[in-house]
Amino acid sequence: MFDPLLEHPELMAEAMGTDKRRGGNALKVFYPVVNRVVRQKYAVNPERAAEGRATVVAAMDRIESERGPSGYLVGDSFTVADLTAAAILSPLVRPPEFPYHQVDPARDPQDLKRWRDGLTERPAFKYVLEMYARHRGTSAEVAAA
Repeated sequence: MFDPLLEHPELMAEAMGTDKRRGGNALKVFYPVVNRVVRQKYAVNPERAAEGRATVVAAMDRIESERGPSGYLVGDSFTVADLTAAAILSPLVRPPEFPYHQVDPARDPQDLKRWRDGLTERPAFKYVLEMYARHRGTSAEVAAA
């Protein structure tokens, strides 16, 4: 998700929460440096983005193949496996119960929006929403916003 977001400083500032904090203007001023450093440090580029997207799809395939009749990954109740799977996919899915500020998916860059929108009907995407709805509840952080 970083590759397309890094092309939009205002969305990165919002995603990082710096648009609302004191000193948020510093990110705007230093954004060219931040962009270059993040891309270099984490090897963010179109090729790695494509690999990352393939990895996400593979993870969704695995969730869909591993879920039992109960809807959970292991046994009949929520386990650390469900917590981990839902947490790892939460930046993409962006469940309403996620406890921190999120950028509205409708504001995503077009290529990210198209990719994400193509995944919303997948059972694994719906599974993440379900796990958050069932087991996370509404956060005081989200409620205060």
